[in-house]
Amino acid sequence: MSDSGSSGGVRLIPLSEVMHKTGRKKTFIYEGVKEGWFPKPIQGRPNLWVESEIDAYNLALVRARDMGQNVGTDRPMMVQLVKNQ
Repeated sequence: MSDSGSSGGVRLIPLSEVMHKTGRKKTFIYEGVKEGWFPKPIQGRPNLWVESEIDAYNLALVRARDMGQNVGTDRPMMVQLVKNQ
């Protein structure tokens, strides 16, 4: 699923693809959205995410890991990683 209109090639992806790209389950994703440490979807039926934002989230996790940080259990750090992208 993608949007090829005037949005400069932004690709929108459904929850199933977000789950595949992140290796996370639906509950984790929506908890992160609610708490502010996971990219927000574009509301609709179905909700869609901007693929580049999901890729940036994954990259932030890799960078944090490479700096020796355990972001898996540190919610405030995850918020900061997402905001710094």
